[in-house]
Amino acid sequence: MASDPTHHSRRVRRLRQAMFVTALALLVLVLLWSSFGSGTWFDARVTSGPAQAEMIDAVMRGKNQQGQPYILRAQVLRKRPETKSTYDMQAPDIEIGTRRAKDLIQAQAESGVYDQQMQTITLSGTVELRQTGNRTIRAPHVDFNMQNGDFMVQGPLQMESPARRITADLLNSTAENKTHEFTNGVITLFAKEQK
Repeated sequence: MASDPTHHSRRVRRLRQAMFVTALALLVLVLLWSSFGSGTWFDARVTSGPAQAEMIDAVMRGKNQQGQPYILRAQVLRKRPETKSTYDMQAPDIEIGTRRAKDLIQAQAESGVYDQQMQTITLSGTVELRQTGNRTIRAPHVDFNMQNGDFMVQGPLQMESPARRITADLLNSTAENKTHEFTNGVITLFAKEQK
């Protein structure tokens, strides 16, 4: 009994299409992988071709120049077509340091920009930043320098801890000497039974 040549050619055509789609997906992953620096790796679902380089549920892990590990998550990570190293993020979530460390920083925002070449992360919209010691900072804009671990919060901002609340226009935080410098700040101290 001879096989139907039409059925065979359809099967071969479907197989070729499947191989093409698989090869394209692998090419996109290789291009995205090479676009991130050494020491950084990521996991994501790729939803578009190499020209757009869009990733869903992206997770990037790496270490900054102080050796602190960081994790950057984003619901959507989209490479800007005019640049090689700048990515727009939707709903970014950052963790810098380790859970056992005394200097753990966690941040969430509505949107953000990751510049791999400059090693900066900019968060905007409603930004909430949490630090070890039950300290929370809320502001519209935060800039992280991943090279030196410094960050700048542009206000109006509010920083709360169990003992005090600080409102200010600007906060500069340095990782090297672990200082917070406020501009136009007002401090409210809480009694132990309050807050």
